[in-house]
Amino acid sequence: MYYYINLLYFFSILGFILESTVYKISNSNRHSGIFYGPITMVYGFGVLILTLIKEYFLDKLKCNKRLKVGIVFLVSTLTSTFIEWLGGNILNLLFDIDMWNYTQKQFNIGKYICLELALIWGLLGTIYVYYLKDFFDKFVNLIPKKLTIVILIVNLIDTILVFLNRLP
Repeated sequence: MYYYINLLYFFSILGFILESTVYKISNSNRHSGIFYGPITMVYGFGVLILTLIKEYFLDKLKCNKRLKVGIVFLVSTLTSTFIEWLGGNILNLLFDIDMWNYTQKQFNIGKYICLELALIWGLLGTIYVYYLKDFFDKFVNLIPKKLTIVILIVNLIDTILVFLNRLP
């Protein structure tokens, strides 16, 4: 259980760093995520769900390698796109904010999904499954249980503060 919690937070922090770097490079005044701390949960949930799908479904597939890569790409694309859609809708419902909005993209499907990024997420998910998971697992498995508990408590406090400060 600690592995999955650590995976969620590890990639939520990496996602925050990635987005913050992109915003800094593009001179955007945007902020990554709704939390006060350095965390963007949509990335963590994406990797967590993809890891669970890999362990309980993809690793059990019996087919040739090319077909399996195609299936991994398709599953990564659909999974991450669904998480992005769900996350965007939840943030809009709870806080009346749009952390991302793809209506200006040519191949958008509403505000929170666009084909361009869906394909990028699919590619990144496939790369993660085949090349990066074992590498990142080394770091995730080094996180002590006590630190995991501290991170959970800090994130719980952060979540409460976000809700309290966003109430009308």
